[in-house]
Amino acid sequence: VNTASVFGGSAPVSVPAVGYDVSDLSVVPEETISVEFGTSPEISELEKLWEQIYASNADLLGGYVPYYSVDTAANGGVADTFRLRVGSLDNAEMADALCRKLGKRGYSCSVIRVK
Repeated sequence: VNTASVFGGSAPVSVPAVGYDVSDLSVVPEETISVEFGTSPEISELEKLWEQIYASNADLLGGYVPYYSVDTAANGGVADTFRLRVGSLDNAEMADALCRKLGKRGYSCSVIRVK
């Protein structure tokens, strides 16, 4: 299941990635460790990016669920920026090891901690 996280206030809120339906919000209170692959104002670009990365790295990424995080301005007027992430991972060391393995294959990523 693909989900998107909308960061408003101090707690992330999850919404379905497909269609970006904000009427189905639920709070996710725990801290998570994720790996981020890229950003775009269009989810479709990130879907293509995930397909490319996953096609070459299914052996490393098979157990992870991709989702989209979105940065949006509280006062409006700024276009949303979506972020392609996978997770949750058990700890930052595990996420860093995954990024190192992917880096050796030519893919860059960042370790993200969300509270």
